[in-house]
Amino acid sequence: MAERARKRAKHGDAANGSNSASNGSVASYTAAEAMFEALVDADVSHLFVNLGSDHPAIMEALSKRKREGREKLKIITAPNEFVGLSACQGFFQASGKMQAILVHVDCGTLAMAGAIHNVARARIPVLMIAGTSPVTDENEMAGGRNVCDFSMFRHLGTNIPLGIHSLCSGYH
Repeated sequence: MAERARKRAKHGDAANGSNSASNGSVASYTAAEAMFEALVDADVSHLFVNLGSDHPAIMEALSKRKREGREKLKIITAPNEFVGLSACQGFFQASGKMQAILVHVDCGTLAMAGAIHNVARARIPVLMIAGTSPVTDENEMAGGRNVCDFSMFRHLGTNIPLGIHSLCSGYH
């Protein structure tokens, strides 16, 4: 944790909304790296993933950590989200250690629905991570994916107090 605090202080400009360090270069410490460090700090040893176009920053951070010899997480590709979350459940039941899964934003989360029910009913702690697709206010930039009012409602509707606490606290 102290290492993360040191990096945040070193790259404070990036953490405060600017994507450049004080010397004008692009910040080298990203939210994706912070997420991986937080997972390791939480004793997560395996991250089950179904990576795709939602995850370029995640893949870049994984590559950087592996290249620098700092990767402590075992990354396991789960081609099916239901199976990946079920593997997290089985891992916990066999070892007593919480694990994590990273999936696509909309369809990946939906595909885990039955397994979410299973881990909730069995009271299995697991971190389920899904980001957000690139969006803009009026779909004015190439690459934006807000193609219907539902997506804007979904993103605006998630801005609730304690939302992130609920996500990180898992099932107890």
